[in-house]
Amino acid sequence: EIYIRDVRAEATFFDSTLPVVKIPGIKYYFSEVELFLNPEFNFLSNDLIIKTYKNYHERKLIPTYTFTTLTRRLESLYGNKSEAKFKALNFWADYHLRF
Repeated sequence: EIYIRDVRAEATFFDSTLPVVKIPGIKYYFSEVELFLNPEFNFLSNDLIIKTYKNYHERKLIPTYTFTTLTRRLESLYGNKSEAKFKALNFWADYHLRF
């Protein structure tokens, strides 16, 4: 399997109004906690999983530039920088409540 972090914020589902762009055969993830849903990662230790979830809830897993990328993507879709920033903050908060 090929796993790629979605640093362009195009393959991660945030909202039904945003198009999702994926290359067939690639499994995208936005943060490492998503990998735990795949059975091929069942070899990971409980200690690592616990530490990863802790970092996820502290918002330490996703690189900061990915938020910038998401904001830029939304700005290109909406044509409005302040609306893009507002939506990006909401999508970011929602994502951090998923797992």
